[in-house]
Amino acid sequence: MKRISIINSTFLLLSLLIGNTACEDEELNPYVEPLPGVHAFAEVPNPGENPTSFIYRDPSVAIPFEIEWISVDRQLEVDRIELYLLFNENYVDEDGNPQIARHGGTAGKLFQTFEGEAVPGNREDISFSVSQADMYALYQDAAYDYDGDGETTPVYSNPMTPNRTATVPFIPGDDFAVKWILYTTDGLKYDSWSPSVCTELPGANCEVAWGMQCVSDLAGTYTYTTSGQTDGRGPFEFTGTETFTALGGGKYSIADLSSGMEPQVWENPPVAATLIDACGNIQLDAATFSYIYAYEVTGGSVDPDTGVITVMWQNVYGENGITIYTPQ
Repeated sequence: MKRISIINSTFLLLSLLIGNTACEDEELNPYVEPLPGVHAFAEVPNPGENPTSFIYRDPSVAIPFEIEWISVDRQLEVDRIELYLLFNENYVDEDGNPQIARHGGTAGKLFQTFEGEAVPGNREDISFSVSQADMYALYQDAAYDYDGDGETTPVYSNPMTPNRTATVPFIPGDDFAVKWILYTTDGLKYDSWSPSVCTELPGANCEVAWGMQCVSDLAGTYTYTTSGQTDGRGPFEFTGTETFTALGGGKYSIADLSSGMEPQVWENPPVAATLIDACGNIQLDAATFSYIYAYEVTGGSVDPDTGVITVMWQNVYGENGITIYTPQ
């Protein structure tokens, strides 16, 4: 019995020694020490004071940015940063489906490079700005197959977007972004990061995106002419004055959407309404509208050169009119 115990003890000791030796074998160790890495963080400084979007019909406004490269463990040093600009156009295809024309693909086009002494140290800011002229310079020759027939249409001579021109190169619905590639002094290239770095890690991102903003300035007094058709009392035509009172957010109150038709034809109250200037398209604020029966704005626009406002309206009885407001 003692002999068997001694043998068993010997095997147990050998097993422990072999097990410990296996754990010390680096090839069999499941733990892999993470490699050092770098990422970046960019933003618009003081967004309450600086623009964070392009302004429609005002290409003079540039967006300022600051970017810094970050090495958390300080084992790497960045000596080159490439900035890429992306331009995406939202449009509706011939079947009525929303689509996106990614004119720069998913990588974008090279905009600016900082290298050598132009790249400061870890967590130190580099300032740059992006204007509509910068974006247009990269994408002025862009073309896209909008209808899928294999033929491309130049972006800046597309008959479906007549408001896009060389002088007004970007319109509501366009989206933009800046992204980057980092190079380190030991020859490493960083052009992609995990989703957690891009969207979850504080002080880190992989791009900064922005869009188009419209500035509305329609407040004031206008003279108007209106003409249309009543329900049973024939056509009408009136002239007068109307005041657009700014409510904020591109909204304006007016005293009478019918421009005199309701009071003068039917002796009804004027049709008080709130109109919305949606980037030059005039809409009725249906959420706040209240009258003895329903009205709608069937169309409306603002001439960006003259400031003349055109509003087409009708009520539930089919009475309709077109009012043209001319700034005084």
